[in-house]
Amino acid sequence: MADTSIIIGQIAMMFMILALGYALHHTGFIDDHGASQLSDLVLYVANPALIAQALMRDFDPALLVGAGWVVLFTVVTLAISCALGAVAYRPNGPHGQMGRFAVTFSNAGFIGIPLAMATVGPDGVFYISIANTVQTVLLWTYGTALASGDHSAASPKRVLTNSAIIAMAAGFVCFLASWQPPAVVDRRSTRLAP
Repeated sequence: MADTSIIIGQIAMMFMILALGYALHHTGFIDDHGASQLSDLVLYVANPALIAQALMRDFDPALLVGAGWVVLFTVVTLAISCALGAVAYRPNGPHGQMGRFAVTFSNAGFIGIPLAMATVGPDGVFYISIANTVQTVLLWTYGTALASGDHSAASPKRVLTNSAIIAMAAGFVCFLASWQPPAVVDRRSTRLAP
């Protein structure tokens, strides 16, 4: 029952953030340009930093094995989602490519990471960061092709230079080396005095 209340609380918090964003945009406090900049800040800075932080922890062979299973499960899940999207939405249908996009990709990062932290702790965030990275690779290839309608837009260079992928690689190297950032840059190390 405690986990249910945590999940409800986290979802309520997400909706409050959503409502605040809507109110700020609706009143003109944030215009379309500002909203685009905030979106870029989350996508290219905050999310990669969160992924890197989740992976920067002491090496644990059990976590490494678990990460392998998460990659396999995520690949299988995304393959099934792609197949379902292809069956449900024809390319020239009323929703076409964007319907396929919506069926294939989840918002695991935005809502998944806070829920994982609140319910299962750092291990959950570690695993969901791995899954989110696998999805990011597909998002910047297949997803980009779907959204733009141009298959040439899905380039390996865009994947390899994506900030989330770079953060994942850096964080995973730190995990293998059991390296963690100094306390001054890592909020997890901050403790309140009794």
